[in-house]
Amino acid sequence: MRRLAYLALIASSAVAGLAGWLAGSEHGLQTAVRLAGTATGGQLHIEQASGRLLGPLDIATLRWQGAGQHVAATGIHLDWSPADLLHGRLQVAALDIATLRIDQPPSDVPAALPADLQLPLAVTIERLSLGQADYNGQPLLQQLRGRLASDGRQHRLDDLQLQAGDVSLAGQASLDGQAPFPLAASLDLHGQLEQRPLAVTATAKGRLDRIDLGVVATQGIAGHAEAVLTPFAATPFASARLQLERIDPASWRAGAPQAQLSLVADIAPEADGIIGSFGLTNQQPGPLDRQRLPLATLAGTLSWQGAQATLHTLYATLPGGGELAGDGSWGNDQLRLDLQASRLDARQLLSSLHATRLAGPLSATLAGDRQDVRIDLRDATFSLLAEASLAGQRLRLPRLQLAAGTARLLAQGELDLNGPRPFTAEGELQHFDPSRFGRLPPAHINARLKASGHLAPQPVVDASFALHDSRVSGQAVSGQGQLAIAWPRIPRADIELAAGNNRLTAHGAYGQAGDLLKLDLDAPQLAPFGLDGGVQGHWELSGTPQAPRLAGTLQAARLGWPGHGRLQGLALSAALGSEPGAPLHLDLRIAQLDSAEQAGLLRALRLQGEGSNQAHRLTASADIAGQHHLAWRAEGGWDAARATWSGRLADAGLSSPDTARNIQLLAPAPIALAASAWQIGPLRLAGNPLDWQATVHARADDRQLSATLAARGSRIGQVDGQLAAAMQGAWSLARDTPWQGGVQAAISDLGWLAEFLGEGWQSAGRLNGELQLAGTPNRPVHSGRLRGTELALRLPAQGLNLTAGELDIDLRDNRLRIGRLGFDSLLQPLPRPLRVDTRNDLSGLGKTPGRLEVTGEMQLATGAGQENAWLDVRLDRLGAFQLPDQWVAVSGTGRLSWQAGTLGAQARLAVDAGYWQLARGGTPRLSDDVVVKRPGMAQPAATLRPKLDLDISTDLGNNFLFSGFGLSSRLAGEVRITAQGRDLPRASGTIRTRSGRFDAYGQKLDIERGVLTFNGLLDNPGLDVRAVRKGLAVEPGVRISGTAQKPVIKLVSDPELPDAEKLAWLVLGHGPEQMGAGDATTLLSAASGLLGNDSGNVIQQVKKTFGFDELGVRQGRLGDSGGRQQVSRVAGGSVDTTGSTGQQIFTVGKRLSSNALLSYEQTLGRAEGIVKLTVNLTRQIAVIGRAGSDNALDIFYTLTFGRPGTPAERSQPTP
Repeated sequence: MRRLAYLALIASSAVAGLAGWLAGSEHGLQTAVRLAGTATGGQLHIEQASGRLLGPLDIATLRWQGAGQHVAATGIHLDWSPADLLHGRLQVAALDIATLRIDQPPSDVPAALPADLQLPLAVTIERLSLGQADYNGQPLLQQLRGRLASDGRQHRLDDLQLQAGDVSLAGQASLDGQAPFPLAASLDLHGQLEQRPLAVTATAKGRLDRIDLGVVATQGIAGHAEAVLTPFAATPFASARLQLERIDPASWRAGAPQAQLSLVADIAPEADGIIGSFGLTNQQPGPLDRQRLPLATLAGTLSWQGAQATLHTLYATLPGGGELAGDGSWGNDQLRLDLQASRLDARQLLSSLHATRLAGPLSATLAGDRQDVRIDLRDATFSLLAEASLAGQRLRLPRLQLAAGTARLLAQGELDLNGPRPFTAEGELQHFDPSRFGRLPPAHINARLKASGHLAPQPVVDASFALHDSRVSGQAVSGQGQLAIAWPRIPRADIELAAGNNRLTAHGAYGQAGDLLKLDLDAPQLAPFGLDGGVQGHWELSGTPQAPRLAGTLQAARLGWPGHGRLQGLALSAALGSEPGAPLHLDLRIAQLDSAEQAGLLRALRLQGEGSNQAHRLTASADIAGQHHLAWRAEGGWDAARATWSGRLADAGLSSPDTARNIQLLAPAPIALAASAWQIGPLRLAGNPLDWQATVHARADDRQLSATLAARGSRIGQVDGQLAAAMQGAWSLARDTPWQGGVQAAISDLGWLAEFLGEGWQSAGRLNGELQLAGTPNRPVHSGRLRGTELALRLPAQGLNLTAGELDIDLRDNRLRIGRLGFDSLLQPLPRPLRVDTRNDLSGLGKTPGRLEVTGEMQLATGAGQENAWLDVRLDRLGAFQLPDQWVAVSGTGRLSWQAGTLGAQARLAVDAGYWQLARGGTPRLSDDVVVKRPGMAQPAATLRPKLDLDISTDLGNNFLFSGFGLSSRLAGEVRITAQGRDLPRASGTIRTRSGRFDAYGQKLDIERGVLTFNGLLDNPGLDVRAVRKGLAVEPGVRISGTAQKPVIKLVSDPELPDAEKLAWLVLGHGPEQMGAGDATTLLSAASGLLGNDSGNVIQQVKKTFGFDELGVRQGRLGDSGGRQQVSRVAGGSVDTTGSTGQQIFTVGKRLSSNALLSYEQTLGRAEGIVKLTVNLTRQIAVIGRAGSDNALDIFYTLTFGRPGTPAERSQPTP
C-alpha cells in the first residue's frame, strides 16, 4: 500500500509539475500550441504565440479550418486570471483581437434554437475589443469595444461601441440563458451618410426565436421601421414595415431633382417566398427643368416565389392628371414591363413644352443578352413613336418619330459596340415648327442631317446638313455644311448659315501645323431673335489641340437682352494660346452697361491684358453708377501643368465724391486660382482719407474653406471675423455639412450708420457685440449679443433729435430678442402761435425729454415662409417734428409684426400738441413719388402688394393748430386706418375745425362748421364746411360738400340772395349796385377761382347786371387777340412789363355794331390796361387800335388753308 501511495504521489507531482510547466512558461505554451494542432488534426493552426497560458499571452495568427468554414484571427492578446476558476468564475482583464475573418458558404438550412445558453461558471471580460471583422470577404464592422458580464444565466454586454464606415454605434444588450431566452437591447447610431449627418435609434425585445425590432431615424432622414425577426425559422422574419418621410433626392446627390418623398413598404413571408406592397408619395412634384421630380404617387404589390418575381398592379400618377398603370415580372434573368399611359402631360415633364394628353403603351424587355424598348404615345395633336433594341453588341434605333400636325422629326441610326464601333445616323425635319411643341419661337424648318464613321480608337466622323425653305422668327433661313472629324483634327469645315440679314460662316481646317479655321459673324439685325442691336466679329483658330491659338475681334454699337440689360459701344480684341510662352493680348471696351433696373450702371469699362500665358498683366477700370470709379491691376501667370493661375493683386482702389466710401489697397495681395483650390490674401484695404484698415484672407480646397477678417479704425473701431466651412469642390459649399463662424465688433463711432438710413440722417454712438454662426449652409444657426450705448439719431430736416440711446440685443438659435432699445427725444420750445392760442397749460410739456422705447423678437429666416417678427413701440412725447413752423409731439403705443407674409401694425397714438404751418408756394417741383421714365428704360415688373393687417388710430387731441392755404384753425378728432389682406388701407373717423378762420380775397371768413369725414380710402374724405363773412348787413359765405376728389361748392347768404349778389357781398363787402369796373375784375376772378366749373351761371348774372356783351378771363399778353402773337405792326409804341411768359387778362366789352367792338383789358396782379377798338372791314381784314399801356394800330389779314373751317374757326383773324 505504501508503495502504491508513494507511486501515486510521484505521479501526481509529475502531472502537477507538467501542468505547471505547460501553463507557467513560454516553452510550455509552445508545447501546448503543438499539442492543440495535433489534437485537432491540423484544423487549428497557431503562429507566433508568446507569453504563457496563465497569461498574459499574445498570438500573431490563429486559423481554424473546418468543413466549409474558415476562421482567421490576428493580433490576439489575452490577459486573464486562472486562479479565479477555483472560485467558480472566469475573470478576463482584456481580450483584444486586431482582425477577424470568417468565410463560410451560405446555407438554406435554418439554424436550430439551442436548448440552453447557460454557462457553467460566471464570466467577466472587462475589456473586449475587435479592430475589424469581415464576413465572406465583405467588411462587417470595425473598432468594436465593450464589456461582457454573466452570472452563468444572465448575460450582459455593456458599453458597446463599434464603427462601420462613417457610422459609429453605441449600445447595450442583455440575454437570459434559459428558455424562452428573453432579451433586450438598444443601439444608438451616429455618423454621416452621403456626407449628411445621420442619427438612428434601434431597440430590440422579445424572445430569441421571435425578436421585435424597432428603428427610429432622428437626423438625416425622418422615419421609422418595425420588424419581427425569426432567426431560427424557415424565413428569417415574420413581418416588416418601413416608413420614411421628407426624402429629398437633391440633398443626397448633387444634380438630382428636388422632391418631398414619403415611402411606406410592408413585406411578409408566404410559403417559400415573400409578398409585399409599397407606396410612394411626392408632396412637391414638378417639371425636370425646374429641378423637380414629375411624379406624384407610385404604388404596387410584389410577390417573390423561388426565382420568379411579379410586380402586380403598378400604378403611378403624374402632375397634370397623367397616369401609368401596368405590371411586370422578373424571371430567367429577364425583366419585363408592360405599362399603359393615359393623359400624360408633356408640360409637366418640361415646363417649356405645350400641354398634351398623351396615351398609349410603353413596354420594355431587359435581359442580359438583349434589351428592347417601345413607346407609342398619341393625342389629338401630338404623337411620339420610338423603337430601340440592343442585341449582340449592336444598338439599333430603327424609328424615332415626333409629330405635331404637319411638323415632323424623323430619325434612325445604328451603332456597333464591337471593334472600332462604327455608326450611321440620319435625321430629317419636315415643316418643323418648334412653337407647336413648346414655348419656343415660331419657325418653319426643312432640313436633312447625315453622319457616319466610327468611334474607336479615335472618333472619325463625316457629317453634312442642308437647310432649305425655312423661316425662323419671320426671317428666311438657309444654309448648308460639311464637317469632317478625324479626332483630334478637323480636316474640313465648310458651314454657311443665313437668317435674314445675318450671316455666320466657318471655313477651313484645324488640328495640325498650317491649318486655319476662320469664323465670321455679321449679325446687324438681332431684333427678330429677341435681342436688341447687332454684333459683328471675326475669329481665327489655329495650332494643334495640344497648342491651340485663338485670335479675333468683336464689335457691337448696341447689344441688349430686353428685360435684362444692354451694352453700348462694345469692342473686343483678343489673341491667346495655350503654350506657356504664347502671347496674350486682351482689350475689352464697353462705353456703357445698363441693367434692367438702372441705366448707366457701369460706364467707360476697360479691361486689358498684355504679356504671355506664364507672365502677364491685367488692368481694369470702370465708373460705377456715375458716382464711383473702380480701378485695379493684377500681375501673374497661368501654369498649365498645375492648371493654376497665380499672381498678385498689385493695385486696387475705389474713389467716390463721398470720401467716406473711398477704398484703397495698401499692399500687393497674392492670389492663386485653380479648379481644385484657390487662395486670396492677405488683402490689406484702407479708407482714404479715413483711417480704417482691414485685412482679409480666404482660401479653399475641395474639402475646406477658411476666411478671416480683421478691421481697425477710429470710426469702425475693431471688427474681427472668422469662417470655416466644408466644401464640395473648391467652388461650392457642402450645404448640409456643419460650418462655424463668428464676428466680434467694438465700434466706437456709429457716425457712418446714417449713410444707410437715408439722405439727411445723422447718427452717433458706440456698439459692442459678437455673433456666432453654426448649423449648416442650408440651415444656418445664428447666436450672439449686441450692446449699444450713447446712441443718437437726428433728422435736421424735421427737427427729430433722439439722444442717450441704449441697445440690448440677444440672438440665440436664430431668434433675435430686443431686450431694450430706447432714446430720449429732445423737444424744442413751443412755437409762439401754440403758446398764445393754447387753452391748456402746456408749459410742462417740454421740461423733460420725451421718450422712445422698443422691444421685440425676430425669427431669422432659415427657409421660405419661416420669417416672423414683432416690435412693441412706446412713445412718450416723441418730437416727431421740432421746427418753428412744424412742431408735433406724439405719445402712444403700438406693435409692428411680420408673420406668414403679412405685415401688421396696431397702434393707438395721440398728439400731445402740434403746430403745422404750410410753406408758401414757390417754384413748382416734382413730388418725391414721381418717377421720370427715360427712353430705353425697361418697364418695371408689376409687384404684388404685401398682405396687411393694420389697425392704427390717431387722436389729434385738443392742441393742434393748422395754418395754410388761408386757413387758420384748431383741429380735433380721431382717424382710424385699417386694412386686411391685400386690400387698400381704409380710414374711418372725423377731423373737425374749432374757432377757425379762412382768408380769401383779403376777407376773413369765420368757419362755422368744418368736418372731414373718413369712411373709405384715405385720400377721399367727405367734406362738410360752412364759412361766413360776419359783421355785414348781408352775411355771405360758402358751403362745401361732396368729397375731396369731387367737392361741391355753393354760395350762401343771410338773408338769401341771388348768387351774383352773394358773391359781391362775399368778395367786395357790398351789393352789385355799388360796383364799378374794377370791382367786376375782382369779382370775376373770385368766381372762377372759388367756384371753378360752376362759376358760369354767376358770370352770366354779372354780365346781365352791368349790360356787358363780353366778360371773361384769359391767358396771354396784353393787347393780343388770344391767338398767336402779332408780328406785323403799322405804327405803335408801348412799354412791355410782362416779360414773355403771359398773364391772366380780364376782359370786358360792349358791341357798338355788328362789326365794331369796344373793349377794356386789365392784367390781374399788374397795373397795366388798355382800351381796344376792333373793326372788321371784311371777313378777312380787321383793324385793331389800342391805347393805354400799349399804343398801336394793327391790320390783320386772315388766310385759311386745308379743309374749310367751321364758322367759329373762320372768324379768328390770323396776323
